[in-house]
Amino acid sequence: MLFKKLILLPVLIGCLSLSACGFQPLYAKRSNNNGEIATTNKLLASVKIESIKNRQGQILHNMLLDRFSFRQYNIAKKYKLSTTIKISTKGLGVKSDDSTSRNKLTVVAKFKLVGAKETREFTISQISGYSKTEAEYPTMVAEQDAIKRNLREIANDAKIQVAIYLEQDRNNK
Repeated sequence: MLFKKLILLPVLIGCLSLSACGFQPLYAKRSNNNGEIATTNKLLASVKIESIKNRQGQILHNMLLDRFSFRQYNIAKKYKLSTTIKISTKGLGVKSDDSTSRNKLTVVAKFKLVGAKETREFTISQISGYSKTEAEYPTMVAEQDAIKRNLREIANDAKIQVAIYLEQDRNNK
């Protein structure tokens, strides 16, 4: 019995301290200072995703569209999100014959969110690795998979970054 009380005490203290810090769930319905009620999804639907150069840019563009487009909301686009990406590869695992067996792939995406009054820039980078083999095709497939994984994580992080900014901007109106 005493053991259960000792476990519940830190949980209770954690819940009380979290509620006192002003934490608000990002996806909750709430109103701003003007009494306008909006969800985060409605705010994200007001962002226009600009095209991104090259094939990897098209993949990231489509992933961003999946995360920002909510077809049930017919909302005018108030913000514009433009993106540039840079992909670099570096050999990690070096064999005795100076060939590499493992590569580190880094994807860096620079975002620029332009609103009516303010522009916000932020950068998100993701690092992953893949195995390099003697055969060209498996190495190419592994590299493409690593790129897609990185782009997926970048799209998820970008959605969170933009949602936080839009919530702050909405609350300051």
